[in-house]
Amino acid sequence: PQVSTFGIITITQPLLNGFGYRANAVSIRIAKNDLKITDSSFRQQVITTLAQVLNLYSGLLSARESVRVAQETLRYAQKLLSDNKRQVEIGTLAPIEVVRAESEVASDEQSLVVAQTTYQQQQEQLKTAISKHVDAALTSAQIEPTDKLPEPKPDDVPPLEKALEQAIKNRPEIEQASLNIRNQEYTIQSVRNRLLPSFNLFATFAPTGLSGHTLCGGNAFQPTCPPGVVGSLPGGALQSLTT
Repeated sequence: PQVSTFGIITITQPLLNGFGYRANAVSIRIAKNDLKITDSSFRQQVITTLAQVLNLYSGLLSARESVRVAQETLRYAQKLLSDNKRQVEIGTLAPIEVVRAESEVASDEQSLVVAQTTYQQQQEQLKTAISKHVDAALTSAQIEPTDKLPEPKPDDVPPLEKALEQAIKNRPEIEQASLNIRNQEYTIQSVRNRLLPSFNLFATFAPTGLSGHTLCGGNAFQPTCPPGVVGSLPGGALQSLTT
């Protein structure tokens, strides 16, 4: 009995078009950068949300102070009105001053209503920012800030150079723009590589043989290995050489 056997192994190494890590791993490199961009976008969203909540809380503190100032102003205007009435009764003040004091009280009452309304609106905006769903229980709850507005300090605002350095280092938008530019550079490198002529070095290992008893006509295992090069131009011309 005889059994024909064969096997083919071909190794191809691009020398121009498709040569190197940059030409073959462009999709992997872009995917890694896209993952970094996704993480940076998530961090940007977290920063934006935190900044929004902090600004709303600061606005709440400011609105509370406005209510306190309006209450003090109204209390002073009411006291002035009471003093003016007493002085008019004893004849040491013209009655017109009572009218002016009443007008001031009415104006201060309006200012207090506006300040209280703004304070309530700030509470509702803060509730909406920190909760996905504002139910009846949360709506009826009152937010009582425990902090006070900080006193401004000379070093609160950094110098321009330091502020720009911190922004470049920490702003997610700059990081995302840099990664997008890098992805475009990878794409350009890949396109330039694909414009090169195709010039490949190849080697083929193709053993053939006939198994069986050598006394009955069997042949030994005999490999054939024809190496060579093959190339093609972008225009479509093809040249090959086999040695």
